[in-house]
Amino acid sequence: MSKTDPIMIEKIHKNFTKYIFIYDNSVTIVYDKLPIKYWKLIIKIAIILSKTGIGPKIYNIDHDELSISMEKIFMFSFKNMRDNIIGERKNQIDEKINQLHGQKLLHNDLHIDNIGYRILDNKNYWEPVFIDYDTITPFNDKHSLPILIRNDKIRYQIPFRKYNHM
Repeated sequence: MSKTDPIMIEKIHKNFTKYIFIYDNSVTIVYDKLPIKYWKLIIKIAIILSKTGIGPKIYNIDHDELSISMEKIFMFSFKNMRDNIIGERKNQIDEKINQLHGQKLLHNDLHIDNIGYRILDNKNYWEPVFIDYDTITPFNDKHSLPILIRNDKIRYQIPFRKYNHM
């Protein structure tokens, strides 16, 4: 495989299929058989997350192809890194959750595989980023659902207190 050939991951959901193409410096997600109403919601959420830094930066949206091109986010790949990440970066992750809820959005599937990281200008510093737009939904003030962060067999439950997880 040459350096420019993407890695392709297919995720089959109940009502649609999601194809993820991973390139050297970007990721493109293409949806198949996704209802337009749902596509519009995903795009709205993707733009909010991009503008606020909660999610990857959006490079391009193609409404004809139902595709989103975005910043490549690094994932936690080693078990020991994954096991330690919640404790070491809990405050940063809590802040991102607060930002997400401040936008009146719930992730609904927040776990270590849906938390990646972006390397900042200072190569020794990074920040958490949430991925998986198609699980995120708007909510109103009447909701008070717990958010679960799970790491393999360990589950960390963060109590939901109106936009605050401290």
